[in-house]
Amino acid sequence: MLSWIPKAALRLAAWLLACGMALPASAQDAAGVEQLSGTLKKINATTTIAIGYRDASVPFSYLSAVREPIGYSIDICLQIVEDIRGELGRDAIQVRYVAVDTQTRIPRVV
Repeated sequence: MLSWIPKAALRLAAWLLACGMALPASAQDAAGVEQLSGTLKKINATTTIAIGYRDASVPFSYLSAVREPIGYSIDICLQIVEDIRGELGRDAIQVRYVAVDTQTRIPRVV
Protein backbone atom coordinates (compact mmCIF):
# COMPACT_ATOMS: atom_id res chain seq x y z
CA MET A 1 0.00 0.00 0.00
CA LEU A 2 2.76 2.49 0.85
CA SER A 3 5.33 1.04 -1.55
CA TRP A 4 5.77 4.42 -3.25
CA ILE A 5 7.08 5.97 -0.03
CA PRO A 6 10.85 5.55 0.50
CA LYS A 7 11.84 3.55 3.59
CA ALA A 8 13.68 6.54 5.07
CA ALA A 9 10.49 8.61 4.90
CA LEU A 10 8.51 5.86 6.62
CA ARG A 11 11.18 5.70 9.33
CA LEU A 12 10.85 9.47 9.78
CA ALA A 13 7.08 9.18 10.16
CA ALA A 14 7.48 6.36 12.68
CA TRP A 15 10.05 8.42 14.59
CA LEU A 16 7.72 11.43 14.71
CA LEU A 17 4.95 9.27 16.12
CA ALA A 18 7.31 7.66 18.62
CA CYS A 19 8.40 11.11 19.82
CA GLY A 20 5.02 11.83 21.29
CA MET A 21 2.67 12.78 18.49
CA ALA A 22 0.41 9.82 19.29
CA LEU A 23 -2.00 9.99 22.19
CA PRO A 24 -1.38 7.18 24.67
CA ALA A 25 -4.41 5.00 25.34
CA SER A 26 -3.88 5.37 29.10
CA ALA A 27 -4.41 9.16 29.00
CA GLN A 28 -7.99 9.13 30.27
CA ASP A 29 -9.61 10.84 33.21
CA ALA A 30 -11.97 9.20 35.70
CA ALA A 31 -15.00 9.81 33.45
CA GLY A 32 -13.34 7.95 30.59
CA VAL A 33 -12.72 11.12 28.57
CA GLU A 34 -9.32 11.28 26.90
CA GLN A 35 -7.01 13.95 28.28
CA LEU A 36 -4.28 15.37 26.10
CA SER A 37 -0.68 15.03 27.17
CA GLY A 38 2.77 15.65 25.79
CA THR A 39 3.05 16.91 22.24
CA LEU A 40 -0.69 16.83 21.50
CA LYS A 41 -1.35 19.00 24.55
CA LYS A 42 1.26 21.51 23.37
CA ILE A 43 -0.14 21.54 19.82
CA ASN A 44 -3.67 22.05 21.14
CA ALA A 45 -2.58 24.93 23.39
CA THR A 46 -0.43 26.75 20.82
CA THR A 47 -2.44 25.75 17.70
CA THR A 48 0.93 25.37 15.94
CA ILE A 49 3.00 22.43 14.74
CA ALA A 50 6.69 22.88 13.91
CA ILE A 51 7.99 20.83 10.99
CA GLY A 52 11.75 20.72 10.65
CA TYR A 53 13.17 20.55 7.14
CA ARG A 54 16.53 20.44 5.44
CA ASP A 55 17.02 22.71 2.48
CA ALA A 56 18.98 20.26 0.30
CA SER A 57 18.04 16.64 1.13
CA VAL A 58 16.47 15.81 -2.23
CA PRO A 59 13.99 14.08 -2.57
CA PHE A 60 13.06 13.99 1.11
CA SER A 61 13.19 17.65 2.07
CA TYR A 62 14.37 20.61 0.01
CA LEU A 63 13.36 24.12 -0.99
CA SER A 64 11.26 24.73 -4.08
CA ALA A 65 11.92 27.52 -6.58
CA VAL A 66 9.74 29.79 -4.42
CA ARG A 67 11.75 28.84 -1.30
CA GLU A 68 9.05 26.65 0.29
CA PRO A 69 9.92 23.26 1.85
CA ILE A 70 8.81 20.32 -0.31
CA GLY A 71 9.62 16.62 -0.62
CA TYR A 72 8.54 13.18 0.58
CA SER A 73 9.17 13.93 4.26
CA ILE A 74 7.20 17.16 4.07
CA ASP A 75 4.28 15.33 2.40
CA ILE A 76 4.26 12.71 5.16
CA CYS A 77 4.45 15.35 7.89
CA LEU A 78 1.54 17.26 6.34
CA GLN A 79 -0.54 14.07 6.35
CA ILE A 80 0.28 13.64 10.04
CA VAL A 81 -0.78 17.28 10.62
CA GLU A 82 -4.14 16.53 8.97
CA ASP A 83 -4.59 13.51 11.25
CA ILE A 84 -3.77 15.62 14.30
CA ARG A 85 -6.25 18.30 13.20
CA GLY A 86 -8.90 15.59 12.98
CA GLU A 87 -7.94 14.06 16.33
CA LEU A 88 -8.11 17.44 18.06
CA GLY A 89 -11.11 18.66 16.08
CA ARG A 90 -9.27 21.88 15.23
CA ASP A 91 -8.83 23.02 11.65
CA ALA A 92 -7.05 26.19 12.80
CA ILE A 93 -3.77 24.43 13.64
CA GLN A 94 -0.98 26.18 11.75
CA VAL A 95 2.24 24.68 10.38
CA ARG A 96 5.53 26.44 11.13
CA TYR A 97 8.49 25.35 9.02
CA VAL A 98 11.87 25.37 10.76
CA ALA A 99 15.17 24.97 8.91
CA VAL A 100 17.33 22.36 10.66
CA ASP A 101 20.61 20.49 10.27
CA THR A 102 22.06 17.48 12.09
CA GLN A 103 22.99 19.55 15.17
CA THR A 104 19.78 21.58 15.46
CA ARG A 105 17.03 19.22 14.31
CA ILE A 106 15.74 18.29 17.78
CA PRO A 107 16.15 21.55 19.75
CA ARG A 108 14.52 23.69 17.06
CA VAL A 109 11.29 21.73 16.68
CA VAL A 110 10.59 20.87 20.31
